[in-house]
Amino acid sequence: MKTASGVLIPMIVLAVSIAAAQPEPGQGPGEGMMHRQGDPGQMMMERLKLTDQQKADMQKMRADMERSMVKTQSAIHLARIDLRQLVAAEKLDRTAIEKKVREISNLQQEAKSALIDHLFSVYAMLTPEQQKTFKQHMMSLLEDGPGQAMRQRMQRPGRGMMHERMNEHEDDSR
Repeated sequence: MKTASGVLIPMIVLAVSIAAAQPEPGQGPGEGMMHRQGDPGQMMMERLKLTDQQKADMQKMRADMERSMVKTQSAIHLARIDLRQLVAAEKLDRTAIEKKVREISNLQQEAKSALIDHLFSVYAMLTPEQQKTFKQHMMSLLEDGPGQAMRQRMQRPGRGMMHERMNEHEDDSR
């Protein structure tokens, strides 16, 4: 059990980091990038060769997770609006600002904990062979590190994200 935890915990940390780093819809140049490159989560699901029952269970778990995340992300977004108002106030209230920052931090931790719970639930429903495939996939993500594909794209001359976004808009206007 120690070996499974020793491998699974770093993989979960990576998954949480990747999920937390994803921009909200309509927020930033990276939106849609995962779709163009191939969704690593979807690629892993295909490699797991899930049974029909596992697929159904997984869809329900994912929907439940998404509902939970939408609620938490909405609460974070509202708290950030409140924080902006506190900072924009004529007279700054340090105590109120610190409290709001703690609230945002707690909500972010809640989202990460929910994702970890979800990943452990998914892992528990897999067969030993599927767990092995899951671990291999996560280890390959760890080797490259989160954001490796994005860093490579940004390093190519004339092929940065802004260039790609401009090309997307040109393609859309044609």
